[in-house]
Amino acid sequence: MFQLSNLLKNPIRWLGSDGELSDCVLSSRIRLARNLVAAPFPHAASQRDLGLVLEKVTQAAKKSHALARAAYIKLSEMEKVDQRFLVERHLISEDLTRDSHNRAGVIGEKELVSLMVNEEDH
Repeated sequence: MFQLSNLLKNPIRWLGSDGELSDCVLSSRIRLARNLVAAPFPHAASQRDLGLVLEKVTQAAKKSHALARAAYIKLSEMEKVDQRFLVERHLISEDLTRDSHNRAGVIGEKELVSLMVNEEDH
């Protein structure tokens, strides 16, 4: 399984220095927001609700081909400096770090796909 420490070994993929256009950086993001049926949005959810959402989303992500080898990171188990590292890599948001209990990041092996669980939506 991919670990957060693997990110430290590699430069940010889209900032690589190979190729004739390496002096240009083009970064784009696509955001897909979902709410789970019968689960309140995080701002209105209890800690129990957030825990159930975290479990459901984690189990579903593990079945995904794109995230089969991802790093599954509970923010409550991370130091603030490590959370900041993920924010600076644009893998999680600043908002997600404000309350780390029952929040998580799922970081794909090549940093091409990442999920935030229980940020402003599920």
